[in-house]
Amino acid sequence: IRDRTITVNLVNCTGNISTKSEGATISLVVDPKTTKFTVQDEGMTAIEDARVFVETADNGGGSGFPYKASTTSLVQASGTATCTTTANHLLSTGDQVVVRGAQPVGYNKVASITVTGATTFTYTVDSGLSTPATGTPVVSYVPVHGLTNSLGVIQSSKTWPASQSLTGWARKSSASPFYKQTSIAVADASTGTDQLVTLSLDE
Repeated sequence: IRDRTITVNLVNCTGNISTKSEGATISLVVDPKTTKFTVQDEGMTAIEDARVFVETADNGGGSGFPYKASTTSLVQASGTATCTTTANHLLSTGDQVVVRGAQPVGYNKVASITVTGATTFTYTVDSGLSTPATGTPVVSYVPVHGLTNSLGVIQSSKTWPASQSLTGWARKSSASPFYKQTSIAVADASTGTDQLVTLSLDE
């Protein structure tokens, strides 16, 4: 297991917790909550390969994951963008964010990040982008982004530092049958989410 990253989810654990590894990186996730969406059609049949995108809709009273979080720096070197936020982002390596408001627009994307510090993380961009980025780049946390499986399900698990609402959408436009986009809203992701999303045919 050397040079590997191992994620350990701790549910209902108490007391002192310590880890020992032989060259592996161990990431402890304490009391994770699942953010789960099941996408179906109007006949309640699961839709595979529906695209779902959900992001934070508030900042958890200032103590949650990023929501339109301001940045102090966004630079690129050899295809790696380094983003510095004004406040602790509370994110982990492998989390996804959406970056908006930067120029050139190649900085703006949904990306999986590598955390390099309490206020810094990196993600992959085109190596030809001018640097530093201009505009007004902001960052939001994206707990769910991708395609549903054969059961129509997409989900993630995370320990939420505060109560936060989510907003987003689901649709299927990659191949027939096509389905119209439907909005998604979650009042509080910190308690866990298990939501059905029904899409209407767009053919």
